[in-house]
Amino acid sequence: MTIPGKPSNNVSEGRMYIPQEADMGLGPFAMTEPRASVIVFTTPILSDYSRMIGGRGVPEIDPWGFLLPLAPQVLAATLAALVTAVFVVVILSYFAATRDSSYESLSSVFFIYYRVLLQQDRVTRENKTWQRILTAAWILTTVILTWSYCSNLTSQMTVLYTSHPYQTAEDFIQDTEAVLYVETDTADAQILKNANSGILHKLGRLEDKGRLKYKRQDENNFILTAMITGQPLVLLLDDLTSQVIMGQHFSQTGRCDYYASRETILHFTYCMIVQKDSPLLPAINTK
Repeated sequence: MTIPGKPSNNVSEGRMYIPQEADMGLGPFAMTEPRASVIVFTTPILSDYSRMIGGRGVPEIDPWGFLLPLAPQVLAATLAALVTAVFVVVILSYFAATRDSSYESLSSVFFIYYRVLLQQDRVTRENKTWQRILTAAWILTTVILTWSYCSNLTSQMTVLYTSHPYQTAEDFIQDTEAVLYVETDTADAQILKNANSGILHKLGRLEDKGRLKYKRQDENNFILTAMITGQPLVLLLDDLTSQVIMGQHFSQTGRCDYYASRETILHFTYCMIVQKDSPLLPAINTK
């Protein structure tokens, strides 16, 4: 006799298959130590991750969108180009200086090139060919940077922004009003309760603050509905289940009201299960 099912992290489910009338459970079931004490796992058939699933925010224009094109890498590259151009001009000016002329100081050259970067006018006139070439190259560079910034800024300010606030466990912990729901008696729940260090320990201790709650599987729909209303609620689910939930919701409503976190919280290996000393195990594990 076989007992089919869906991917499950439930620890107590393993004990449901101990009666002799059940020969095996298809599951698949996450491998955990408590289950291994009462049943036998077959060869692993898949791996999956636990992610947080939350409700998308209301589409809006991000008031800080003008900062998005100015990524740290862009700012660093722009500053490096400015410093390089200034040093080149100063060094060439020093070697090109004669008795009748003096080379330009570092501060004066910096502010001249900085004015160009801000699209302001120049207050000096270059008399040498190499000065004109360097100035033209720097003007071309700043024009390209300005065009790129304006194009990205237009895109950022035109497209509505939908917030996905909890992409990592640390994002969730920082929001003191957010509540995480985990299915009771699952591998996820067991690990969060027993973790004694790291980010999992921080998540587990949130139960004392009322921000980590354990629920039954049949309560998922109530929590998912509350997410759409804007309440800061999060579900911890395996990736396969979260994809199914979001897919079914889109098929029924035509809307994408949920998102899965970028960060994976836990990893599990899934198998079928059989009775201890079951003669079926060698046959099932045969490739």
